[in-house]
Amino acid sequence: MNFYTIIDGRHYTDEETKDLLMRVEKIRPSLVSIDARDKWVSISFVGVVVLVDCVICCFPKRLFDSSMNGFDGEAERLMSLVAQSLIRFRDDYPRSIEDADLLYSADGRTSTPLLAAMEIIQDYEANGLIRRFLTSYSQNKSGRIAWNRTIQRENPIFTGTSVFYPSPIIARKIDDEESPLTILHKACVQDCYERWGWLINPERYPINFRQHAREWLPYTPETALAYLAKERWAVFSDREIHAIDLLMQYISAGVDTSKNEISFFGTKTYWRVWEAACKYIFHDDQFIYDNLLPQPKWSMSGLKPDTSQRPDVLFVENDTFYILDAKYYDYQRNMPGGPDIIKQYYYEDTLRSILCRRKMNDRYSRVEKTTNAFVFPKAPEGKLGADSYFIGNAYIERLANWRKIPAFALDIRKVLSLYVDSANTDEISRIWCDNFRSKSNYPLNSTDESTAEHEATEQTGNIMNSVK
Repeated sequence: MNFYTIIDGRHYTDEETKDLLMRVEKIRPSLVSIDARDKWVSISFVGVVVLVDCVICCFPKRLFDSSMNGFDGEAERLMSLVAQSLIRFRDDYPRSIEDADLLYSADGRTSTPLLAAMEIIQDYEANGLIRRFLTSYSQNKSGRIAWNRTIQRENPIFTGTSVFYPSPIIARKIDDEESPLTILHKACVQDCYERWGWLINPERYPINFRQHAREWLPYTPETALAYLAKERWAVFSDREIHAIDLLMQYISAGVDTSKNEISFFGTKTYWRVWEAACKYIFHDDQFIYDNLLPQPKWSMSGLKPDTSQRPDVLFVENDTFYILDAKYYDYQRNMPGGPDIIKQYYYEDTLRSILCRRKMNDRYSRVEKTTNAFVFPKAPEGKLGADSYFIGNAYIERLANWRKIPAFALDIRKVLSLYVDSANTDEISRIWCDNFRSKSNYPLNSTDESTAEHEATEQTGNIMNSVK
C-alpha cells in the first residue's frame, strides 16, 4: 500500500497529486477544488482517505512548515496525532459538525472498514476482549466451595453437632479460549491493529493474538457473520452488543469490497477541532456564554428573528478577561479580513460594557482588564523552538478609541498533544496568557486614546500587511 501526504488547502500542480485528488473528487466533489484552467487542485479535508491501492494522509495547515515528501516515521506519528485529535473531538462534540458522516456514518452506524477498525480498537482499549467463561471443579484447593456439588458427591464427617467435609469441591471460572466469540474478536482486533494500529495508537502497535498462519479470519465470512448475528440476540450488555455490531460491520465490509473502494476518516471543518483544542487549553468558561454574554435581538412586528454572538474562547485569568479568536489559517498565506477584526472589537466592547455594570459581589468582580487576541496554528521550530510567538497587530486605522488586537501563533503539535492526552494545561495557559497580555491589556474604564498614535508607528506589525 502506497502512502501520500497532502496538506489541507494547499494548491498542488504536479500530475500525480492532481490525479489522486481527482479520484477523490469523483466520490466527494465537495472536498476538492479544481482551478478553472486545471492548473492546480486542492483538498479541503483533514484526516485519512483510503483508496483501493493507496492511502492519502491529509494534514492540517501549519502542522508542517513546508511541503512534505514521502511518508516517514515522523509523518506517521503526526498523522496519528491528527487522528487522535479527531477521535477526541468526535467524542466531545458528537454529531455537531456538518460533515459528520466523515467521522461516523450518516445513520449513526459505522459503515466503512476504516471507521469500523478505529472503533473496534477504541472499544478494545477501553474494555478489553469479549470473554466467555467455563466453570471447573476441583478438590483440595482454596476458593469458593460449590456446596450443592459437594453435598451431593462427598461424604461428610459428623463431629457432635457439626458437619465437616474433608474434601470440598471448589468451583473456579476459567476463560473459554475456544469460544467462537472471543476467537472472532481477537481476529478482528489483530487485523485492525495490523492495518491501522499505527494511526490509532502507535504505543500499542503491534499486538499479537495470531496463533496460526492461515487467513486472518478463522472461519468463513458467512459462518462468522451467522454466528455473530445469533450471538447478537443472546447478549444483554450494551457494550457487547455494540462490539458485536462493529465486528459484523468490519467483516461484512471485507466481504463486499466493491462498496468500499474509498473510505474516509476526518473532517472538512478542522477549524472546529482547532477551536475545541484551544477551548481546552485555556479552560473556556461556559458560564460566560450562558449568563454574561449579551446577544443581539430584533424588535419588529411579525417575525422576530434572533441572532447570536459566540466568541471562540472566553475565560478569566487572575484579573483579566480574555477574548480569543482561534483562527485555523495558514497565516503566511492568508489572514482574517475586516469583518473578523470588527467582530472581535464587538465581542470585547459588549463584554466590557457588561463587566463595568456588574455588582462587586458577582463572580467576576475581580476583573479589571480585558485582553483580546487572535491565535493561529504554527509548525514547531525545531525541538528547542518557541512554542508561541507574536505575529503582529490588527486594528482599524484612524479610530483612536479602538484598541489593537494582537495575533499569536501557537505550536499546533503542542496544542493537539495536550488536547489528545487530556493533560493539565494550567502552566502553559499561564505562559501564553502572559504573552497575550503583554500586547493587549486594557482597563475596563479606559479607551486608551494613545492607541492610534502608537499603532500608526507600528505599520510593520499590522497583521493585514505583515504577510503577503
